[in-house]
Amino acid sequence: MKIYKTSSSEGSEWLLALSKGDQERLRFDGTKRSDGWERIKLKRLTVDNAGRKRHRTDFPGGTSGTKIFLSAKAKDALEPLLANHGELLPIEAEDGEPYWIFNVTNLVNALDSEKSEVLRSKDTGRVLMINKHAFKPDQVEDQVVFKLSDAPLGPLFVTETFVRGVRDSGLLGLEFTPVWELRSN
Repeated sequence: MKIYKTSSSEGSEWLLALSKGDQERLRFDGTKRSDGWERIKLKRLTVDNAGRKRHRTDFPGGTSGTKIFLSAKAKDALEPLLANHGELLPIEAEDGEPYWIFNVTNLVNALDSEKSEVLRSKDTGRVLMINKHAFKPDQVEDQVVFKLSDAPLGPLFVTETFVRGVRDSGLLGLEFTPVWELRSN
């Protein structure tokens, strides 16, 4: 069993919130947002700082690993996998092209604090940074995508089931970095 962090592929287009208010609306902490959700328009960033053209993918960048933007193709392919782990909220590029953002509502007490290297807030005990990940196998074995219950604003994690779903669907634009592996003895 492996656990991964996600990131957008190098050179992918980005979608960026146009206002501070929309940035805040896209800051997810594991709570459900679909009730009363209104579609947000995002700016499509098609050129990088050096003037190189960015390419369209099924997973535009701009989320820093805490959320996933999905194209219509990605949404249709992955919705059955994601359904029990959060909610797909409609957004759109400023040109009107529809996208979805996945809000992970599946918060799991999965961090093995004894085996992880973790920096916590002195005030709240919340996780600020994880230098070395270790997870409780019984808490992650049936997961597809999750966030840590003591770091709900932090990164999302995915399992091999999600990675397989992306690859088997021929979707492009999402990279997977392994952060932990359960080794059998």
